[in-house]
Parts: sequence; structure tokens; C-alpha cells
Amino acid sequence: MGQLPDVERSWNRIVKWLADNCPDDLAGLRGPAPAEQLDVIEHVLGRPLPADQRAWWRLADGTDEGGTAVWLIPVVWTPLSTRDVLARYQVMLKFVAGEPELAQRRTEPAGSPLSWTWLPEWFPIAHNLGGDYLFLDLRPGPKSGCVGLHRKDEWNYDGPIWLSVTAMLSDVAGAMIDGTEIERRRPIVEDGRLNWSLTR
Repeated sequence: MGQLPDVERSWNRIVKWLADNCPDDLAGLRGPAPAEQLDVIEHVLGRPLPADQRAWWRLADGTDEGGTAVWLIPVVWTPLSTRDVLARYQVMLKFVAGEPELAQRRTEPAGSPLSWTWLPEWFPIAHNLGGDYLFLDLRPGPKSGCVGLHRKDEWNYDGPIWLSVTAMLSDVAGAMIDGTEIERRRPIVEDGRLNWSLTR
């Protein structure tokens, strides 16, 4: 497998496709996040953000909480802004289990499956308006910074969906520009907005 394009290149491809096909969705994305706000997030986390997530927020600061969702990531994930993500992270910390073995689970390698809890090392980056999240698994190990899925009705984490934000954005850009599929989904335009259609 060849080297993935960097975040900026993938993002530029995504922006071009949105500009050509879904300008309203493009308008729904916020401008670059201030570096100071990213520093605040890192202070709260007690660790640096993965470089690719920081780079993405420096290009676009997600979407407005009260605005129209932009389903940028299949199937129905809209990226969180740096302003909203901290509030949602604080809410999810209330669901961190108090079991003695939690300390061990927190030090397991990133990507290790886990059930029935949230970890302080998980940081949401996108949501679906229904209480489910894509999150960064910031535990140690070679997969640190991978992207996982948390569903509020299941509370089971089976492992990464993407190994990095870089890989996620590369896949989205490839689906838009090159016509590749993501989990049997391809981007379509419905009433001027981006959606993801299931292929046969």
C-alpha cells in the first residue's frame, strides 16, 4: 500500500468536490480553528492532539452545533467544532466506569476492544445528531490516534474503523474524486446536499 496523501491534500480534494457539487454543505463548514483553541483542548486532554487531527482543525473547524449537519463522513457523521467538542467530551466523561480494572484498560494499546464504558483517552471528533460518536483512541501504542465508533445503545468498541484521521480523510476524498467505495457507500447529491448511497 502506497503512502497516504497528507491531510491538506485530501482536504483540498474534498473542498473541491463540495464546491462543485454541494456548495451549501461547503458553506456549512467553519473556517480554520484558532491555534489557541487547540492548545486549550490539549490542556484539557493532558496530551498533544494527533498531528493530523490538529492539521484538520487548522483547515476547518467542523460544523456549528445549531446549524445544518454536513454528512461529510459516511454514513451520517458530521465533524465537531473545537468549541462543541470540549462540551461533549466533558459529558462523556460522566460515563467513565469506576471499576478497579479501568486503570488497566486505559493503558492497553489503542484499538483494543472495550465494552460498557467511555475512556478519558477517547476524544470525539464527529457525531450523528443521535448521541453516537466517531472518536480518537488516544491510548498508547502503534494505533494511537486511530478512529473508533461509539454507539450509545451498544457501548461496544470493536476496534478502529480507520487507523488515523489521515486515512479517514483520504478515503473520503477518494470516494468523492475517484469513485472508490467506503464500506459499500458512495457519495451522492440529494437536493443539493451530500449523502452516502449504499451500493449493491
